[in-house]
Amino acid sequence: MNGLSRRSSVCAALVFMLIVPACVCGASSRDAKWQSLFDGRTVDGWQVRGGTAKYHVEDGVIVGTTVEGSPNTFLCTEKRYGDFELELEFKCDPQLNSGVQVRSHAYKKDTKVVMWRNGKPVERVRPAGHVYGYQVEIAGAGGASGGIWDEARKAMWLYDARQNPDAGKAYKASDWNQYRIVCIGDRIRTWVNGAACADFRDPVDLTGFIGLQVHSYRGEKPAQVRWRSIRIKDLGRHEWSPLFNGEDLAGWHALPGGKWEVRDGVIVGSNVASDGRHGLLLSDEVYKDFTVRLKFKAVSGNSGLYFRAEKVDGPVGVHGFQAEIDASNDVGGLYETGGRAWVVQPKPDEVATWFKPGQFIVSKIADRLIVWFCFHVSLLCLMYVAIETFRRYLNGTGRLRNELNRNSYYVYIIHVVAIGCIALIMLGSAIPSLLKYLILTVSAYGASNVIISLGRCVMNPARRYWRDDV
Repeated sequence: MNGLSRRSSVCAALVFMLIVPACVCGASSRDAKWQSLFDGRTVDGWQVRGGTAKYHVEDGVIVGTTVEGSPNTFLCTEKRYGDFELELEFKCDPQLNSGVQVRSHAYKKDTKVVMWRNGKPVERVRPAGHVYGYQVEIAGAGGASGGIWDEARKAMWLYDARQNPDAGKAYKASDWNQYRIVCIGDRIRTWVNGAACADFRDPVDLTGFIGLQVHSYRGEKPAQVRWRSIRIKDLGRHEWSPLFNGEDLAGWHALPGGKWEVRDGVIVGSNVASDGRHGLLLSDEVYKDFTVRLKFKAVSGNSGLYFRAEKVDGPVGVHGFQAEIDASNDVGGLYETGGRAWVVQPKPDEVATWFKPGQFIVSKIADRLIVWFCFHVSLLCLMYVAIETFRRYLNGTGRLRNELNRNSYYVYIIHVVAIGCIALIMLGSAIPSLLKYLILTVSAYGASNVIISLGRCVMNPARRYWRDDV
C-alpha cells in the first residue's frame, strides 16, 4: 500500500505530482548482443556538441584534442539509449580531465540553471547546445576516475569515487584503461579496470545519448584523450507511468481525516487543527519493487509519502515507511510509523544541502530493505547472546569459558556473525528479493557450520595435547 499523508495542527495544503517506472522493454543482458559504436575508421553515427575541440580517427582510435579557449566539448552518439551495458578503453594525458557522458542531453536554448551550494541557490546560464547529464569521470590524478559528476546541471558529485580507494588504485595514469558502465532503471554502476566503483540510484534521466568529453584546457601545447573498443549491449529502457491523471483522484481512495481535492492539475491536501486524524490518500494498487518520483509544495504543517504501508485502525490510519515531507525540517528523512519511529532523521545542516522548494525525489527498492533487516537482526541477536551469556555466568559458579561451552554460545555467535557478513556482501546485488533471502539463510547456516567444523578440527587436537602435557 502506498499513499500520501497529511497531519497537521494548522490549516495546510500540499501539491503533488507522482510517477512510477513501468516495465522494461528490451532484451535481458544475457540475451542481448554486443554492438560496436565505433567502426575504427570514421565517426559516423556521432556528432560534436558544445565546444570546438577537435576529434579525428588515428590507427583505429578516436583522438580528442583540446583547443585553447574552447568550453567542454563532446562527441555524442546520434542514437539515444536507456538501459545498457557499455564497455570502452581510453587513454588520457595526465594533465587533462575528461569523461564519458551517459543518458545525457543538450540544452535547446540558453537556460538558467539553479544549483545549491551550502543551502543557498546559485544561478548559472547554460548556453544553447551545451551538454548536460551524468558523466563518468576520467581524471588523471586524485582518484576520482569512475565517479559520477552531474555535468552542467547540478555541477556536483553524485558519486565521488574518492570514497572508493580500490577503484582509485585500479586507474593507470598515462596508460590504457577500461570502463564498464551499466545503466538499468534508476541504477548506475561503473567499473575501472574490473574494480567496482560507483553504484547509486538517481531517477532524473532514464534515457539520453552517450558522449566522449574533451574538457576545456589551458596549457603550453594541446592535450589529448583517446578512445577505442567502444561497444554496447542495448537492453531497452524503463519508462515512467503516471499515478495521477491530472484531472481527478481516479486510482486513489481517501481514509477519514483531512480533505483531498484536485486543483489546476495538482492534488491538494489540507487539514484543520480540530481534526485529530491523519489525512491519508492511498493508491488502489499495491506495488512491489518500484521507484517513485514526485514534486511537492508544503505550505505549512507536516506530511509524508508512505510506501510499504498497511492500513490499521485508529487515527494514524496506516503503519509503514514514510519519506518525510515538511515545509522546512526533516525533509528527506525516513520514518517508520508504528515501528521504530525515525530510521534516518537528517540534521538541519544536511537538509539545507538538498532541500529545494518544489522538488523532491524518493528512490527505494525492496531487496535493500530485506538485506538491511537481516543484517540488523543479526546484530540484535549477537547482542542478546552476549547479554544472556554474562547473565548466566554471573548467576553461576563456573568459569566463563565453561559457561560458554555448556550453552553452545560459540555456535550462536558464529552463526549470527555469518548472517551479518553475507548480508553485507549481498547488499546492492541484482538478485530478486525472495531468492536473496533464501540464499542468505542457507549460506549463513552453511558458512557457520563450516567455520565451527574447522574450529573443532584445530581445537580438539590442541586440547588433547594440552591435557597430555599437563
